[in-house]
Amino acid sequence: VSTWISMLILNESSLEIRRQSICRVIGIGEACLQVQNFNALKEIISGLTTPAVSRLKTTWQGIPSSKLAKFKVLQKLTSDEKGHEGLREKMGESQPPIMPFLGMYLHDFSAVDEGSTDYVNGQINFDKCRKIARIAMNIITLQKAIPTLESPNMRLLKLLTKIPQGSKDLTMALTLSKRLEP
Repeated sequence: VSTWISMLILNESSLEIRRQSICRVIGIGEACLQVQNFNALKEIISGLTTPAVSRLKTTWQGIPSSKLAKFKVLQKLTSDEKGHEGLREKMGESQPPIMPFLGMYLHDFSAVDEGSTDYVNGQINFDKCRKIARIAMNIITLQKAIPTLESPNMRLLKLLTKIPQGSKDLTMALTLSKRLEP
């Protein structure tokens, strides 16, 4: 999603439409926060902060200060600093259903796995098992009552299948960015 967001902006040659796109995407990020979709919010902010998009100084200079202020709030909320402290606090204040930022939990799983041994004195390390179970239960609890779609939105599925993938697309994004604003 983050690559799609950046390419949405970078594929637009018109400065004014790029600015409108950034404003619209910031608005979508605000909507994600309201519906407690922290995973989509993180992806959106990541797309807006890619080097290829953030280097577009002329484009960003035309963004209204009110939108920039909202963007800064969302950016701070989704920051990786202090183990995603902002997201953890916000999700802790929120009532389920919540779509948590899954990358944060993957990091937590890795930290527990790498920071604890499987065995202690020849015995299974149940403390490690409890920590992993706690993380998994937290995800399950937050996601309770998330509505399921009766049928997929075909228009959205087509759009998502066109999302660029991989490092060659990031190189292409930087090339587009430099072409738009040398």
